[in-house]
Amino acid sequence: MAAAPSIMQVIAITTVFGNVNVEKSLRNVVAMFHILWKEMAWRKGKDKSFSYGAFQSFKPVVSLGSGHALGQPVVVKTNGRPYGQDGLWNFHALYPEFTPDDSWKSLFDQSVPPPDKQPEFYQYFNASRAPSHLDILRILRDEPANTITLIALGPLTNMALAAAEDPETFLRAKELLIMGGAISVPGNISPVPEANAYNDAAAAARTPLSTLAYTFMEGILDKCDKDCIFLEGTNEECITLHGPVPVRYALEKDFWNISAPSGLFVESLGQWAKGMQVEYQINMTDPFD
Repeated sequence: MAAAPSIMQVIAITTVFGNVNVEKSLRNVVAMFHILWKEMAWRKGKDKSFSYGAFQSFKPVVSLGSGHALGQPVVVKTNGRPYGQDGLWNFHALYPEFTPDDSWKSLFDQSVPPPDKQPEFYQYFNASRAPSHLDILRILRDEPANTITLIALGPLTNMALAAAEDPETFLRAKELLIMGGAISVPGNISPVPEANAYNDAAAAARTPLSTLAYTFMEGILDKCDKDCIFLEGTNEECITLHGPVPVRYALEKDFWNISAPSGLFVESLGQWAKGMQVEYQINMTDPFD
């Protein structure tokens, strides 16, 4: 949202379950627009610049995605670790003044009464009552082929649903960039898988993988963690932000030095290795030759 309009257009923001259930995920997205609107109003009042060009230039579609992994029950309650009950370190409880009241739910659910007066921040996004995977397919149909970059920051459920619904349309995407997976490194939710792959291992196994591969994951995300450890040693507060990395990659591909593994597979059935990403290390063009 902070990018210049000439560089990036954010067409849609879809939600999915993950660290929290999908309803809380949607609330966090709506709250982001609420906070950006308040920030913009404050800066205008103080005669300060506000450089969120994409935020002011485009109205992305916001939609409710899958609330559960493929073939699994709906996720209603999460354990609150490590990001708190709201997925934002309990931000909504600590700073209620930055959280919009629940009337925003009427945008996505016709059974919820709308507010008497529509809040101003609603003007910065288009609420959709369609499932996220159908919005993804609609956008891919409407836009020219090979112009849309899909960036997945959570479990790949919405992507897998879209690919299964209409594979031909799904392949109109320019690329799919995935923030997820643990390749040749320990997992962060059990000994081997990364949380996004673990939360819907079937979707991670079915969805075509992008070119974000071995060097990127191990060299870049691992560096983020090491830099954070260094800052901890100086008693400075530090939060590792992995989410912005694939966006940076989408904007500046020439900046990266990436080598792809010869084959990459996701374990979707194992009792102890569910969600594990297995790299095929034999030097073959086709691992099944």
